[in-house]
Amino acid sequence: MFEQLTQLVQQFGQDDVVKNNAIPNEQNEAVIEEAGSSIFSSLQKMASKGGVEKLAGLLQGNNAQDSSNPAVQQITQQQSGSLGEKNLA
Repeated sequence: MFEQLTQLVQQFGQDDVVKNNAIPNEQNEAVIEEAGSSIFSSLQKMASKGGVEKLAGLLQGNNAQDSSNPAVQQITQQQSGSLGEKNLA
């Protein structure tokens, strides 16, 4: 699963990271790697804290793209914090 997640992050990271002038080119790889790690960590935390319903909700339809989805909000917040801590955002 981690490998598939990493591939998705790299695929979608091309537009959001590599083609983003606000992110220096020398940090592209680090940002993409941190994004993948952060997302996977968020999913693990959700599962370990009994958030199975949230995870299931992500897998139904296009819920993973819905920014009002509580799981998406939680993942986004953790990822933003993680990137900020490492001065990658």
